[in-house]
Amino acid sequence: MTTPSVKAQMPKSVMLALVGVGVQAVLNLAAGGLLSAVVNDAADHGRDKGPGCSGS
Repeated sequence: MTTPSVKAQMPKSVMLALVGVGVQAVLNLAAGGLLSAVVNDAADHGRDKGPGCSGS
């Protein structure tokens, strides 16, 4: 058993990985929000089809 006075420390590489995952999560949320706003704006203006699609 470990003694209560010994404090376990997280390795630096694990901490950097957690920070990287956090940054990635924030960037994914921002990109998703931006994409959603662009799609909603296009739908509001009657442009339901993507670029390069014919109107027929």
